Amino acid sequence: MGRRLILKIRPHGNKWRADAGLVLGLRQQRVFDRKKDAEIWLRRQEQIRQDTRAGIRRITAEQERLASMAFGQLAKHGSPDDAILEAVRRFCVVSAPSKAMDLKDAVFAFERDLLFGNRSPVYVDQIVRQLNRFARDLPLILLHELTAEQVRDWLQSNCATAINRSNRRRELRVFFSWATKQGIITENPVDRIPRVSVDRGRPEILTVDQVRSALQNLEGPDRALFAIMVFTGLRPSEAEALHWEDVKLDRGFLEAKRGFREDNRNVRLSENLISWLKIIAVQPPFLCLPGTKTLVARSPLVFPGHTRRWRDRVRRAIAIGSNPIPNWSQDILRHTFGSYHLEAFKDASNTAHEMGHRGNPRMLYAHYRELVTPEAAAEFWKIFPN
Repeated sequence: MGRRLILKIRPHGNKWRADAGLVLGLRQQRVFDRKKDAEIWLRRQEQIRQDTRAGIRRITAEQERLASMAFGQLAKHGSPDDAILEAVRRFCVVSAPSKAMDLKDAVFAFERDLLFGNRSPVYVDQIVRQLNRFARDLPLILLHELTAEQVRDWLQSNCATAINRSNRRRELRVFFSWATKQGIITENPVDRIPRVSVDRGRPEILTVDQVRSALQNLEGPDRALFAIMVFTGLRPSEAEALHWEDVKLDRGFLEAKRGFREDNRNVRLSENLISWLKIIAVQPPFLCLPGTKTLVARSPLVFPGHTRRWRDRVRRAIAIGSNPIPNWSQDILRHTFGSYHLEAFKDASNTAHEMGHRGNPRMLYAHYRELVTPEAAAEFWKIFPN
């Protein structure tokens, strides 16, 4: 027997490959660091083969009972007996995956792959911010242990509106789809959560008096950001990334950039917007910090501040000279532009193009347009500085 064992051991680099042949119907081969370990393993396989010939079973009575129950379940569902191996393999992957990873580390790896894939920095920042929020709320759980019920409970507890639940569900589905492809989990838990139907209702827009009050009572970068967004319909992410060098006042357009060449576009500046921006653009290159004599260089950004606080200042400015708005609905300035532009110029394709919909007016009519009167539309485009 010793001679037979030696013949079944071959050098494998600086290791040893042992080949036991067919054992219980399967080819058995392994690589060992030491030749002695390979010999011990081969003897064990030979013993299993001899026991099999003699009719000796190598499982306990309890294991045989459990196996019988498992095969009974397979027969009940019409599955072949060999399906039990795949079922056990899948269970082992789920219960103890080779790439066990907690949520925080998984989000970090996901962000790294998004950046490697040259995804838009704005998109990466938005989705990673929400995923980090999700990870902070579930800090002591591994990714493969997360259930659809836990994800659903989080959406229910942290998303007050249907549109928020829909957005967060979409972001989580993208993240878990990436984790599935990486082999961290075997299935996407979000697929078990129903899609959320969103009734967007009628888009909210500002009245002419509200726009006029905001422009008159805001100043500096606050006024610049408001004027650009309400008179061009830029997305918030586009407007916040805008530099003064992107605003071509003398040529009557600005360059809206989203990080991808196909999404960048030139947006026409209306005459009243040019008038407002000329007032703001002549500010000195250095500004004095409030309450000090310290001079700091003016930011190249049109708006270098924080938009959440900016929205509060806009609401206060509106309330000074017009009816206040109770809350700041999503894309209210973009809706305002789309509604007044479409009514004034009667060209849906042009309005959609200016808003970056690539000339497709269907989204414009579905989400970004509210009815305004011709008189209000004409007055909107005549809001000039006093």
